[in-house]
Amino acid sequence: MNKLAPAEESLRAALDDVDAHEELHGADPSDPGQLERRNRLIRTAAKAGEAFEHAKDLEAKRELVRSAAQDPRNVEAGTAPMVNTRTANPWAGIGEGIVSRTASAADLVSRAESALESMSEVVPEGGDRIVEAMRAHPESAAIVLARSNPAYRSAFEKVLRSPERAWHTFNPAESEAFAAVEAARTSMSTSTGTAGYLIPLDLDPSVIIANAGSANPFRQISTVVQSPANSHRVITSAGSDAQWLAENTAHSDASPTFGALDIALHKQSQWITGSYEIVQDGALLAENIATIAADARDRLEASAFAVGSGSGAPYGVVTRVAAVTASRVSPTTSGAFTTASVADIHRVFDALPARARQSQKLAWIANNSTYSLIRQMSPSANGSSFWSELGDALPQHLLGAPRYESSAMTSTVTTGSNLILAGDFSKFVIVDHMAGPSLEYVANVVDGSGLPVGSRGWLYWSRCGSDVADSSQFRLLQL
Repeated sequence: MNKLAPAEESLRAALDDVDAHEELHGADPSDPGQLERRNRLIRTAAKAGEAFEHAKDLEAKRELVRSAAQDPRNVEAGTAPMVNTRTANPWAGIGEGIVSRTASAADLVSRAESALESMSEVVPEGGDRIVEAMRAHPESAAIVLARSNPAYRSAFEKVLRSPERAWHTFNPAESEAFAAVEAARTSMSTSTGTAGYLIPLDLDPSVIIANAGSANPFRQISTVVQSPANSHRVITSAGSDAQWLAENTAHSDASPTFGALDIALHKQSQWITGSYEIVQDGALLAENIATIAADARDRLEASAFAVGSGSGAPYGVVTRVAAVTASRVSPTTSGAFTTASVADIHRVFDALPARARQSQKLAWIANNSTYSLIRQMSPSANGSSFWSELGDALPQHLLGAPRYESSAMTSTVTTGSNLILAGDFSKFVIVDHMAGPSLEYVANVVDGSGLPVGSRGWLYWSRCGSDVADSSQFRLLQL
């Protein structure tokens, strides 16, 4: 994925924040809190500058590779009609042959990467996840390439408005694109449902960050992967032990023990209806359905990723950590969490293993009510045991680690409540199926007596799973 543009945008935003702060408080503010804030903004801008320079170097190297790929002397001859080169139109000449033996897997992966780079709707993190999955499972490139085709998007919109007659209105590019998606979908089918039309990639909420009606931070801070199968295997290990040895002394066996965590994918589904008039007039029908479905999906996942039971649904990180005695931290006063509970926050942080405290993915999650209580632990209006300053909004870091709100976590202060969690969220794995969401169409919705009610229906479903790969890297305050 091309990271240059997002890196430049982040750098500009960070520099704008520094300029705005200096306009309000000067280049050397006398207020200690504002001085600390200015220094923090400068550090953020410096990191953004480093990321921008790295992105520039990476893009320059990619351009060299692209240029070299255009030289016939650098391309090996083969029997396949397609070669592994980037093209101006990555979807050219694909059609139903996208999954045939004549299509080179390397060529499909290369074309799919080129397609992702051209899609401004796909956030860099989402695109990177897809690229990583394609390189691990080249057979999945066909579905990514097919779903990203703009011609498939336009064909999909026609099907939404009139599934019975849409085929007669397809232009040649749309017919070819639709055939490619159907061929790729069939090749990836499993026993867990194969009907329906796959959602175009630029409407897929798993690769596009969409605003929704819940506080769901998990896709931002966790390890998110794409899988072409019904489950995804994560290899785990506690590592090996090093030892000091004298001269001519035999080694003891320090071979690491490996384990495997299989994360099952579960189906999430929703039923959406719209009147005949909405369908007929809805020029933006595809976006509206995708937005509504993404919102519902996000709210469902917000609960599952936090407190999911793992029975017919993903495992939640709080559920898994709470089940491990060593990962639970007890409060100073059983069943209580008040403005006097300053020590309990430090107890959670101090109980984390050193590896977790130093992780780039270290974060806190809690209900907003919990953060409000913590804010009230401040001994004065400015400065507290945890935050360097308390401005207009809740600070973004708690004891130096990012804090995120989870609306699914409890706000009830009582014995047994799982109140706040800290840990290395790279050890919480979310898995999405690479085929993406699917939409099945019902031409006429009927009432209990079988009479049409004047509306169409859509069954929107997708598959995902989640689980904790290493609960020892988390600590949970359980009252």
